[in-house]
Amino acid sequence: MGKIMKQEKEELTGLYTADTAKMMIEEYLEKEQENVGMIVLDLDGFEQVNTMFDREKGDEFLLDTSYILQQSFSDKTERANRSMP
Repeated sequence: MGKIMKQEKEELTGLYTADTAKMMIEEYLEKEQENVGMIVLDLDGFEQVNTMFDREKGDEFLLDTSYILQQSFSDKTERANRSMP
C-alpha cells in the first residue's frame, strides 16, 4: 500500500480500519485491476448489541465474525474492513 496510515488494522479484530479499506479500494480502482472483489460489512446499530448483552459479548461476536471472514479467504486475498462509515 502506498500511503502510510496511522492505524491500518483494528486492534480487536485484526481487520483493516475503514480509512485503510477506503484507501485500498481507491488504489485498486486507480489501477483498474481485473478479478478484484471486495466485501464490505457494515454493522449498523451494533452499539445496541453491546447495550443489550454487554461489551464483552459484543467483542466476542466481532472476534468470531472476523475469524470466520479471515478463514474464508486465502492468505493472498486482501481482507477489507468490518465497516465503512
